[in-house]
Amino acid sequence: MKKQLLYYLFFFLPTVVLAQDISGNWKGSLVFGPQKIELSFGVLQEDNNLLGHMSIPAQGLNKVAATETSFSDGLFKITFSAFNISYEGLLANDSIQGTFIQNGFKIPLVLSRGSIQKKRPQTPTAPFNYSPEEIVFVNDKAQIKLSGTLSIPLDIPLKALVIIVSGSGPQDRDGSMFDHKPYKLLAHSLANNGIGVLRYDERGVGASEGDFNTASIETLEEDLKAAVFFLKQRKEFTGVPMGLIGHSLGGIIAPKLASHHEEIDFLVLLAAPGLSGDLLMLQQKADLERKMGLSEPQVSQGQELMRGIYDIVVGKNLNTSQTLKAIDRYLVDIYGELLPENQRKQLLQQIGSPEIMSLIRSENSAYLESLSIPVLALNGSLDVQVAASDNLTAIEKALPAHPKHRFETLAGLNHLFQEAGTGLPNEYFNIEQTLSPRLLAIIQEWISDVALEKIVF
Repeated sequence: MKKQLLYYLFFFLPTVVLAQDISGNWKGSLVFGPQKIELSFGVLQEDNNLLGHMSIPAQGLNKVAATETSFSDGLFKITFSAFNISYEGLLANDSIQGTFIQNGFKIPLVLSRGSIQKKRPQTPTAPFNYSPEEIVFVNDKAQIKLSGTLSIPLDIPLKALVIIVSGSGPQDRDGSMFDHKPYKLLAHSLANNGIGVLRYDERGVGASEGDFNTASIETLEEDLKAAVFFLKQRKEFTGVPMGLIGHSLGGIIAPKLASHHEEIDFLVLLAAPGLSGDLLMLQQKADLERKMGLSEPQVSQGQELMRGIYDIVVGKNLNTSQTLKAIDRYLVDIYGELLPENQRKQLLQQIGSPEIMSLIRSENSAYLESLSIPVLALNGSLDVQVAASDNLTAIEKALPAHPKHRFETLAGLNHLFQEAGTGLPNEYFNIEQTLSPRLLAIIQEWISDVALEKIVF
C-alpha cells in the first residue's frame, strides 16, 4: 500500500526525461503507459569537455543544463542530478539505443538526429492594424517596474480597454508556452476589432523587475492594480470602458481586484476556478489520473493523501514555516523511511511556494459574490485542469444576476482553449492551433456588445 501511494505522489511531481549524444541535436519519445513525451537534447564540445542540455516542450523545459555529460567507446552518459535522472546509451550510426532512469524507474529510450519543431500558424506577425506601444508602469507598494505592451487600434474607434491577467506560473506578456503565444494572439484579435489590450510580463519575468518566487495571489493583484492605475492616468482613455481578462489563476486575481475597484466595468473569465482552491486541486489531480488510466482505487488513495496535506494548509492557522513542518510530519507518519528526505523536500518546496499556498487557500466565490458588473465565463469541455461543469456552475451560482452574464462550455477545447483530443497537458505542444477561433470570436463579440451599451459602474 505504501509503495503504491509513493507512486501516486511522485507521478505528479515535475518530471523530466532525457537523452543525449555527441555534438548536435537529438530527439526521442519517452513512452510510459498512455503517455508519450517528446524530448530533444543538444551536445556541444567545448575544448575537451562535453556540455549537454535537455528540452521537453510539453513540460515547458528549454535547454536545462546537464550535471554531467560523457562519451567514451560509443557509450553516451548524461545526468541531471536535480531531477534524479540519468540516461546512457550506445551510439549506432545515427541513433542512440539506451535507457532513461528517473527515481529508479527504467524506460527504454531511442534517440535520432534532429530537434523538435512544430508549426504555429496563428502567431501574429507585422504589419499590424494597431499600434503596439512598449510601456512601463510601477507598483509603488513593491517598488518594482513592470513592462508590457499596449495595443491600440489605429484606423477604427476604440470601443474598450482590457488587461490580460496571466495564469499560474511565471508568465511573460505573450503567455509564451510550448512555442505558443496565446496572449499575443488574443491581443491581436481584439485590437483588430477596436478593443485596446494591455498585457505585461509578470514580476521577475522578461523585462519586469521583482521576484516571481515570492509572488502570491495578493502580490500579483497589486501588480494588476498598478496596471489599472496606469491606464486610468492616460487622458486619451477617459470614459473608455475597462475590463479584465483572467485565465486560470488570473480568473481569481481579476475578480479579486474587481470586487473592490469600481474602475473595472466587465470581466472575461477563461477556465477560471469557481471551486475553492483545495477542492480545485483535488479535482484536477483526480481528473488527470483518470485520463491517464489509473484505477479508481489508485485515484482514491491519491485523493486521501493530498486531502490530508490540503487540510493542513487550509484548516490550521499557521504561517508558512509551521505549515510545511506540519506537512512534513504528516508525510513521515504515513511513509516513514519509504519516502526519502530529498523527495519530501521536493514536494514541500512545491506546496510551499507563495503562489501555490495562496491558491490552495483561495475562495473565488467570495469575490464573485460582490460583483455587479457583467461577466463572460468560458471553459473548454476537455479541460482537465479546471473542470468546466463544476467550476462554471460555481461561478454562475456565486455571481449576482446580470442581463449580460454569459456562461458557456466550448465543446472539444482544452485548458488552453485549443481544439484537442483528450485534453491532457501532454497534447499542448503537439497541437498547432494556439487558440480556437470560436473563443476569439465570442470574446470579441461579447466585449463589443458590453462596450456598445457603455456600461460603466
